[in-house]
Amino acid sequence: HGTEVKKGDILFQLETKALEKKIRELEVGMPLKELDLETAKQELEKMEQTTPLQLEEADLAMRHAKEDLDYFFEVTKPMRERSAQEDLKSSENYLSYAEEELRQLKKMYDEDDMTEETEEIILQRQQNSVDNYRWVFEQTKARTDRTLNTSIPREEESLKRAHVLKEIDFASSEKATKDSLTRKELDVEAKVRDFDETELAFSEYRSDLKQMAPKAPHDGLVYYGMSQRGKWTTAATIERKMIPGGKLSMNEVAVTIVDPNDLHLRLTVPENKLKGLKPGLGGTLKLEWNPDLELQGKVESVSRVPYADNTYDAVVSIPADVRSHIVPGMKASVEVVIYDNEKTLVVPKNAIEKKGKASIVTMASGEKRRIRTGQSSGSMIEVVEGLKVDDEIRKGASEKDERLEEKDVEKSEEKVGEKK
Repeated sequence: HGTEVKKGDILFQLETKALEKKIRELEVGMPLKELDLETAKQELEKMEQTTPLQLEEADLAMRHAKEDLDYFFEVTKPMRERSAQEDLKSSENYLSYAEEELRQLKKMYDEDDMTEETEEIILQRQQNSVDNYRWVFEQTKARTDRTLNTSIPREEESLKRAHVLKEIDFASSEKATKDSLTRKELDVEAKVRDFDETELAFSEYRSDLKQMAPKAPHDGLVYYGMSQRGKWTTAATIERKMIPGGKLSMNEVAVTIVDPNDLHLRLTVPENKLKGLKPGLGGTLKLEWNPDLELQGKVESVSRVPYADNTYDAVVSIPADVRSHIVPGMKASVEVVIYDNEKTLVVPKNAIEKKGKASIVTMASGEKRRIRTGQSSGSMIEVVEGLKVDDEIRKGASEKDERLEEKDVEKSEEKVGEKK
């Protein structure tokens, strides 16, 4: 603290083991992160290509199911119902023909009164045909009943269900496919962000490693901590940390390099002293360590908002030729001339009576005269208009005091003069 340094001088050395370990970990992990990122990008590219195909396939399956259902109602069902009925009718006709033929044969042979062996064979054969057609008819009737009352309704129900399921599959597949694509996009974005953050951290860590032995950015004096309005508020805290094993906090200002050739005086201005203070005014500086040494400065800036309760900030310049007497952190006071008029008329403030916005004084003769006032200082106030040198006025007082002073009017009169 207080050491004079040159630009490029090393200010202090920080421990770097933990930082170097972190850099090595990132060096090992970065290639794996990069590989994961490239894989995710490839998967995303593939999904962007396959997603439309998957959606198209799901839509096609749904449309096919609808077409199958429509075809069933328009063609298949009517044809199968008619086919079953026609099969039953045909079987019934064959049975009817066979039975009729059998009756005719029996009738014909009965009229002969004799049944030959050949006739018996013919009749038996026809009877077998009738029995066979009857059996075919019974089977066809059963199949027709099954087809009309079971198979076709079941197929209809199955096609309806398949169509509904395809619609559900399409809606679900559409959402799931799009969600998967969105999820993969977000995953890639996260991996890109993670990789970029890791890469940035790696770059920052390497940059930090180079700054573990910070160098002076310019010539100057080393001060521990940071300056707040000219006060080194953290110097004592930083000094306790500037030892082997000491630990600085993140973003903590460890040292400040001050250029002693670029100093300014920062003022604390009470609100009642703010009036008239403005940039450009000259002032006389007195250093606390040497009150006999008076320096001349100039007001550079004045804040228009308080930095604390009823307290404002102002900055005064210091001439370059006297800065060798000053170092940062010193205390000083400054006297600033707000108003200077060598030929001004002043009167006591209590000699003026206020009536609304008007300022009135009482002349020695008792005349009430209206005046215009200007700047004030302490108990005196400037008269800009209404009085002249050698005019005599009466001092103001309370009614009680006025009665006491009525005996001696001469003592209650004051001559207005020039203030230099």
